[in-house]
Amino acid sequence: VWKGDAGGVTLEYCCPLMPIYSKIVKHPIDLGRVCRSIRRRLYQNTRAIRLDMWRIFANCVKFQTDPRNRDSAVPSFVSIALHLRAYFNALWQEYMIPSDPPPPVSSASGSKNRLALIHANHSWEKREEARKARFIQLSTTILSAKCIGRAASAIQEFTDSGGKVDVLDEQRLFHDGEDDVETFVHLLQRLKTKLQEIASSNREYTMDELRRSMRD
Repeated sequence: VWKGDAGGVTLEYCCPLMPIYSKIVKHPIDLGRVCRSIRRRLYQNTRAIRLDMWRIFANCVKFQTDPRNRDSAVPSFVSIALHLRAYFNALWQEYMIPSDPPPPVSSASGSKNRLALIHANHSWEKREEARKARFIQLSTTILSAKCIGRAASAIQEFTDSGGKVDVLDEQRLFHDGEDDVETFVHLLQRLKTKLQEIASSNREYTMDELRRSMRD
C-alpha cells in the first residue's frame, strides 16, 4: 500500500506489518520495482532480473514462515509463492531462449563449441516441450467475468497513463501522435472493448480464446 504524493517526491511504503516485515526481510522488493527498473534500463543483465524475481518469492516464503510473524501469517501464501515461482521459471525458460532452433551439432565443431551447441539444443527442445504442455494445460481454463473485466480495466489504465507501470513510474512509455504508437494503442483498445463485451455477456471464455484474441 502506497501513500503520499503520486508525483514521486513524498511517496513512502506504508503497511501495518512494516515494522516486523523489515526485521524479517532484509532485502524487500516488489514486482513494480522490478518493472520500473527494467523500463529505466537499470539492470546490467537478465540474470539480475531473474534474481530479483526469485527474491520476491523468497521474501514471501520467509515472511510467512518466520516465527515472529506467527499471528499475522497466511500459510496459503507460501504455496501461492512457490506456485508462482514455478510458473515464472517456466515462462523464463520459454521466452528467454531464442525462438529459432540452434544449428545442429556436427563432428566438425570444436570441443567447446560442440558442448555449447549440445546444451543449446537440449534447452531449446526442453522449452518446446514445456510450451506445448503449458498451452494444453491452459487452453481449457475458463476465465471468470470478473477476471476478464479486470483485464479490460488494466488495459485502459495502461493506455491512459501512456504505458506507465504504476503510480510510482514517472516515465511514459509512449506519447500521442506517433504513428506506430497509435496503431498499438488502437489494437489494445479493440482488445479492451472485446473483453468488456465478453464480461458483460457472461459467456464462457477460455485462455486459448484470449491468446487468439491477443494475436488478432
